[in-house]
Amino acid sequence: MLKGLFDLIGDGMWFYGLMPRIESINIIFLLLIYAAICAIGYLLGAVNTAIIVSKLMYGEDIRTKGSGNAGMTNMMRTYGKGPAAITFIGDLMKTLVAMSVGTLFCGLNGAYFAGLFAILGHIAPIYYRFKGGKGVTSTAMFILYVDPVAFLIILVLFVLIVWGLKFLSLGSIICAFLYPIIIYNFEGSRATAFMQANPTLPLEANPYLDLRAIRFIIMTIITFVVIYMHRSNIKRLMEGTESKFSFKKTQKPIKVANEAASPATAVTALTPKRSLHNIDADDLEDEEGENGDSEEINVAENGNSNVESNEKPKK
Repeated sequence: MLKGLFDLIGDGMWFYGLMPRIESINIIFLLLIYAAICAIGYLLGAVNTAIIVSKLMYGEDIRTKGSGNAGMTNMMRTYGKGPAAITFIGDLMKTLVAMSVGTLFCGLNGAYFAGLFAILGHIAPIYYRFKGGKGVTSTAMFILYVDPVAFLIILVLFVLIVWGLKFLSLGSIICAFLYPIIIYNFEGSRATAFMQANPTLPLEANPYLDLRAIRFIIMTIITFVVIYMHRSNIKRLMEGTESKFSFKKTQKPIKVANEAASPATAVTALTPKRSLHNIDADDLEDEEGENGDSEEINVAENGNSNVESNEKPKK
């Protein structure tokens, strides 16, 4: 009786694309496997490359710099192309490994779950007090893994937006919104083509129908999460204060306002100002000594001028 009820529920959920076609006795085992896949995906995604690189190379936490985001864009603006490239590759690879593990155990459906939790791990890493990045690079790897053709379309759209408008955040938001629709339509077309090419096969043999609804729900969750992580960027875009993307650091030398300024003024203007946190005791003593010497020279010069002015011409 109970087994028949499980079979009936399983058939109904399979028909609506909510679970694969399996026997009721294997449901618990399958759920345990999916739980393990999600856990592995999260733990791998929580390894934040930006935080690791910034601490190893500079002894700093990228989350205390720039926008405070532990991702490739903030690494680019803060430290330059090299650290940003390492961060980008690291975020791609951890998502690739997580989705490969999911595929190994449960096929493409397992890759979807592992990819989702890898992105969640990147955004809220357990190793770093749940403060990570925005998940754009991990999402890009997710799209590339599940549908390379859709990834190429999204990539072209992303490049055109960033190249034309110079807003990396806007490109990420638009592509995150569109990719579930593109992939879902592609899967529908492939499912139809598969049925036309194999008319004698039952519907459960169609790989594009298996868990299709769940896959779309997963993609929709990723979309909302990525857009939510860009809520501050959306606000700045609406206010017209969003920073434009550049392959250069944000720190630039101070330009001299007056072109006719003296060489000494130009050198002073191009010299970066030191903050009080970077001045040690020796620097303060040196500056005091230099100030003292200059004050003594000024006093001496003032004294000589006063003496000369007080001297009266002899009759």
